[in-house]
Amino acid sequence: MNKTRKRVTISIAGSLLADIDRSARELRESRSAVIEGWLREGVEQRARVELDQEIERYYQDRPEHERLEGEVMVRAAARAAARLTFDDRGPKRPRKKPSEPR
Repeated sequence: MNKTRKRVTISIAGSLLADIDRSARELRESRSAVIEGWLREGVEQRARVELDQEIERYYQDRPEHERLEGEVMVRAAARAAARLTFDDRGPKRPRKKPSEPR
């Protein structure tokens, strides 16, 4: 993180300043620290949203054969995961098909 600080002057709504002051008191931090933290969280959230959008575009733009291949892989992985054992339990046994009445 860059430790160099820049001084800026901004105008904000009084209610927002009250929220900043309340948080500063509760956290025992300066106004600047509270504002910087909120801004940093906002920047990180925006980066996550942009990444999610890029991922969505990637999957939407894939050719049909790649999408179908991905669906096949997901189903195969789900079947393999269903056969895994956890907590020392034995493997899942296949369900018996109901027998037809005689």
